[in-house]
Amino acid sequence: MARRILAIDDSKIDAKVLKRAVAQSLHDVDLVHCETADAGLNYLLDLMESSDISSLPILVILDLNLPGIGGLDCLRAIKLNPKLNIIPVIILSTSDNPVDIRAAYANGAAAFMKKKLLYEEFFIDISSMLNFWIKTALTSS
Repeated sequence: MARRILAIDDSKIDAKVLKRAVAQSLHDVDLVHCETADAGLNYLLDLMESSDISSLPILVILDLNLPGIGGLDCLRAIKLNPKLNIIPVIILSTSDNPVDIRAAYANGAAAFMKKKLLYEEFFIDISSMLNFWIKTALTSS
């Protein structure tokens, strides 16, 4: 079974950048994209109920500004669940507000990244982040 990354982001453009970065540098990893926090949380809960823990994503990439349940509430839900709280959650947001950054870290985010406006800069940042979290960092996954 291929390892998975879950991206929860309502931007289809950002999701395409993530998919491209995963495809180019992580050949043994699949990217699952959900456009809302509700969909992402339901995906995680369905995996927990129907499979063993090894089917859970090895990383969650989460936008803060989402329709419906916001990114911080989604982060809290993940970190309050004993089966999910070991998954590193990276916040990927257009915000660089210190209040958002502090709230994300206070609620268990592993990292906070500001989305770049230029495509190539965004792609380079995403690729670097993925290489670190998937190829370098030691996680419990």
